[in-house]
Amino acid sequence: MSNRIKKQFWFTPEEETEFRRKVVLTGLPQSSVIRMLIKGYEPRERPDNRFFQAINSLNEMIHTAQKLLERSYQLGVVDKDTVVEREIKRWAYFISNIESEFLRPEKSPIKWK
Repeated sequence: MSNRIKKQFWFTPEEETEFRRKVVLTGLPQSSVIRMLIKGYEPRERPDNRFFQAINSLNEMIHTAQKLLERSYQLGVVDKDTVVEREIKRWAYFISNIESEFLRPEKSPIKWK
């Protein structure tokens, strides 16, 4: 902890209200929001729980399909590198892209010198 430097600054009541509102929208700690802004990223608003439930359902479906595919390999019903396996990978990639689009912060267009 000795390599960390404490910073203290002051907000007006309006700035504090607006900052807290934006922090709540992101679902992140205040310090994380400030660090993102300093590094040139714009935090995203956290999606509601329906988004995470949908992503979890998709992940469960992929996991189930993977287990079924592994069992088919064991039984010798299908060979490796099947259409099903490629489709599972495609869905996993699709979920990763959705998470990137809605959760990862964007690089700010503002360039500080």
